Amino acid sequence: MKKTENNISRLVRAFTAIDNENDMKTFLSELCSPSELMAISERLKVADMLKSGNMYSDIAASMNVSSSLIAKIDDITSRGKGGYDIGIRASKEAAASYGSFASVYDLLTYDVDYESRVKYVTKLFKKFADIKVRSVLDLACGTGTATSLLYDLGYEMIGVDSSADMLTQARQKKGDRDILYLQQDIKNFELYGTVDAVICLLDGINYLLDEDDLLTCFKWVRNYLNPGGVFVFDVNTKYKLENILAGNIFNDERDGVFYSWENYYDSEENICEFNLNVFVKNGSSYKRINEIHYEKAYSDKKIKALLKKAGLSLMAVYDDLSFEEPVKKSEKVFYIAKKIL
Repeated sequence: MKKTENNISRLVRAFTAIDNENDMKTFLSELCSPSELMAISERLKVADMLKSGNMYSDIAASMNVSSSLIAKIDDITSRGKGGYDIGIRASKEAAASYGSFASVYDLLTYDVDYESRVKYVTKLFKKFADIKVRSVLDLACGTGTATSLLYDLGYEMIGVDSSADMLTQARQKKGDRDILYLQQDIKNFELYGTVDAVICLLDGINYLLDEDDLLTCFKWVRNYLNPGGVFVFDVNTKYKLENILAGNIFNDERDGVFYSWENYYDSEENICEFNLNVFVKNGSSYKRINEIHYEKAYSDKKIKALLKKAGLSLMAVYDDLSFEEPVKKSEKVFYIAKKIL
């Protein structure tokens, strides 16, 4: 017991001696795996939701965690020494010192040709759907650019994203468009009815870091997809995450916004970490926005196996925005699937 306490004290001293964010990030990334860090972050989020008065059922649905875990955290927060309280307070204080990444997302993705992507997706609808596609679910819709473009083409649109900030931007962008936006995690979403097509663009699928989460997402897609409808999604390939992004730093400046984007690849877990620092000009100074994102590289074999297990039939796999088969150095790949009846 004494040895354990000494080891904990040593760890605490190491934490408190670190005086800048980059060193802390390096320390944690080498001490813990990305999945372990995500688990800690998830537990802190559950504790915060409990403190805010959310019901167990709402937390379980939103976070896709078990009731037993929620109960355990609830018990600790009610009789513990305030560790979760300290973590919640510190995370909120840190968040208050940063701006909203969603507010600059569109500016940072200025080079994404949404019109071409939407046009390509509609071609896939016509090529593979057995029904006329009228209603579309846009998973991980972000700020809703593709969602709005598809609405303008005559589709009934629903957008789902886990980020409240992203959806705030999407709702502002939609104007008079009759688009339903829902704040839900794509690995555990619920709709009011079925749709003719489901899309997930710009590597939203890669953000699911656990195979079970990806399988669950595919199962929900099947559940809400009309017979004859189509599921279209793209992924960043392992080649891109491991060879194009990994170990590289990208810098850019545009319209008073400067960003630095550092990437680290964990070859054991096939997870790429993106550390983004954005500086937005605010008068004579800059406001900082920091975001850390993770994407998992899934093999083609694994994606196909999970689609089949979820009851979805793979129709085609294409290189990005083409009707050609992917090659070894393809960076983004599209999958098209339908519901197995």
